[in-house]
Amino acid sequence: MQRNSTGKGEEMKREKLNKYKKRLLQLKKKLLHDIGVIEDEHIRHSAILEGGDTYYPQHSADIADNEFKAETGFKIKESEEKLLEEINEALDRIDEGSYGICTDCGIIIKEKRLEALPCAIRCIDCKSKYEKEAKSY
Repeated sequence: MQRNSTGKGEEMKREKLNKYKKRLLQLKKKLLHDIGVIEDEHIRHSAILEGGDTYYPQHSADIADNEFKAETGFKIKESEEKLLEEINEALDRIDEGSYGICTDCGIIIKEKRLEALPCAIRCIDCKSKYEKEAKSY
C-alpha cells in the first residue's frame, strides 16, 4: 500500500486554507454588492432624481441633507474599499503560501484570531505592539 506524499497535517492545513479562502471570497462578494448599493443609493441619488433630472433643491435643508448623504456614502464606500483591498491581499497570501503567518514576527497566527478576522496580517501580540506604536506618533 503506497501512501500519499502529503501527510495528514498538510491535508488539514489545505482544508483550513480552503475554508478561509471560501469565507474571504464570500466576504468579497458581499462587499462588492454593498459598494454598488452605496454608490447607487448614497452617491448617485444625492445629485439625480429617479426620473433622471438633475436635482437642485430649493431649500437649504434639502441641500445640506443631500450633501450629508453623499459625504456619508463616500466615507462608507472608502471604508468598504479598504476592507476589500485587505481581503484581496489575504487571498493573495493564500495563493503564495504565506497566509496565517504574522508579517512582523513570522509565527503562525492563532486560528481563533483568523476566525474573527480572516484578513489579519499580525498575531495578537504584534498587533497590540503595532497599535501602541501608532498611538505614540
